[in-house]
Formats: sequence, structure tokens, C-alpha cells
Amino acid sequence: MTDTTTGQLQALVLVVTLACTLLPPVVQSRQEYYYTYQDPYDDDLSLWINEQQVKIFSGVAMKIYAIDNGRVSPHIRDPNFSQYLPVIPSEVSSVNFTWKAGSKKYYYNFDRLMSVDENILKPPTISIKTSGRVPKNAKEFSVILPCSGNVSGIAMFSIGLLIQTRKGKPVPGTPLRIKLRKECAHRGVYERSSTLTSSSQGSRFLTT
Repeated sequence: MTDTTTGQLQALVLVVTLACTLLPPVVQSRQEYYYTYQDPYDDDLSLWINEQQVKIFSGVAMKIYAIDNGRVSPHIRDPNFSQYLPVIPSEVSSVNFTWKAGSKKYYYNFDRLMSVDENILKPPTISIKTSGRVPKNAKEFSVILPCSGNVSGIAMFSIGLLIQTRKGKPVPGTPLRIKLRKECAHRGVYERSSTLTSSSQGSRFLTT
């Protein structure tokens, strides 16, 4: 099995596990409710991985919620949450999220963006300001996971997100404290792989 195929399978496992752990328990007859039902009063704080992002990993377009209509998923608050998730494969360099405040005003602060081993993984960054106001309407941002490129290995990283109401009260369930693991590969691994592939293709042309 090639490294690319292995990476794709790891990404699929990651998404499936996220779906299983983040979705609230529902009875069998209402499994589709979570994805298809549009609550007419769903106008509160929400944070999710959008359909396009999930489809890239799994081939299935669906939303995975961390916060849904003002309610933080209880699985996110589980201190053992990170143990349920597989290592993020080296091919995945960022994860896109979408969020909205709805009719209320919320303010956020990414108070923790940390890598435990910066020799392998640099501290995570985000594509927006680390603090500010949650947008009223749905807007996307990215959590970027930059490998150092110097060392191959697996590093743990931590993300902290505090969300407060306009009165300065934390949203119940926040601050979110999430620890995950990211795989990184030395740049030379890719370079050698690319060189070997090119050489192999060249040899075939010479012998035909």
C-alpha cells in the first residue's frame, strides 16, 4: 500500500471517528434528523466542520458540529476526548471550520495555540485574528498545522478557545481545551520518494 493511500485511509478514519464522537446520541429512527432537519429557531452560536471539508477527507458531505445552536457537544468537554481520535496524517496540513453567532453577540479568544514538540510541529496558527467578535453570519476560518520539515514523528498540539457573551460571561462548556496529535514527515522523505519515482519512470522509458 502506498504512502498516499495510507494517508487517505487515515484521513477517512479521522473523519469517521470525529463523526462518531461529536454527534450526540440519537435513536436509530432519527439518525438523519441531525443532518437534514432545519430548526427554524437555529439562530444561535454554532461551530462546525463544513460539508466540503469533510467530503475532502471521506467522500461524504456532512457537517460535524462542535457547538450547535449554543450548545457545546458534551464529547468535546470530555477530558479523554483526544484519546478517541487517531493521529492526524501528515497529508492533512489544515482543517477548515465554519462558525456564526446568529442573532446574538459573542466574542472569542484563542488563548492557546501550542505544540508540545516544536522540533516536529510548529505551533498551530489560525487564518483569523486570535481574538475578536464571532461573525453574525456563517464564515469560514482555518486551523493550520505547520510541520517543521526537519524531523519525522508525531507531536501533540493544544488549542484553547474561549467564547463569551456580550456581558463577558463564558458560554457554558467553554473554554474549549482540545489536545490532538499530528504526524509529520521529514522533507527529505518526500524528496527521496519523488526522486525514486522519477528514476523508476525514467528507467522504464530507457528499457522500452
